Amino acid sequence: MSIYSYYIYAYIADDGEPYYIGMGQNYRAWARHLQKGMCIKPKNNDRIRIMERNLSLVGALALEARYIRWYGRKNYDDNGILEQTLSYGGCGKVKPHSEETKHKVREGMHRYLKENGTAGWGRPKGASNKAGPSQKTLDIIAMIQLGVPPKDISKKYGCTRQYISRLKKKHISVVF
Repeated sequence: MSIYSYYIYAYIADDGEPYYIGMGQNYRAWARHLQKGMCIKPKNNDRIRIMERNLSLVGALALEARYIRWYGRKNYDDNGILEQTLSYGGCGKVKPHSEETKHKVREGMHRYLKENGTAGWGRPKGASNKAGPSQKTLDIIAMIQLGVPPKDISKKYGCTRQYISRLKKKHISVVF
């Protein structure tokens, strides 16, 4: 399967405006979708529009997030028209937690820390101090996934081709 096999689709309401934006491969746009226990796929397949095609996973995620941010989500964004509750890619506003929920989370965290202790700076004992891959590493992984030659990646980011090869072996199967 090609890495450029993703697409962005929209479900169109009777008024001609989209009510759901998604990304997928193969038959995802025409498959049954459940949200809050209700099927959101239109009964009429003529109301499914492919907005972008031949995208990589990274490109599809970015465009999906952009379209969701553009149209906005009902009950989450000002004047939002989309029915969906998730904003993939981390964009858009998130509905804030209630004070009761915040209090429960705080109590649970205090109880956990009291039972397990901390290892300086509030980190539980034995916890790793690693923050995960750097933005540079994530950019390199994205470039590898997009099929950019290692020579060009090496030149742009100042890393060795061996490092790129290691990333390809170690992360590509996990990240993408």
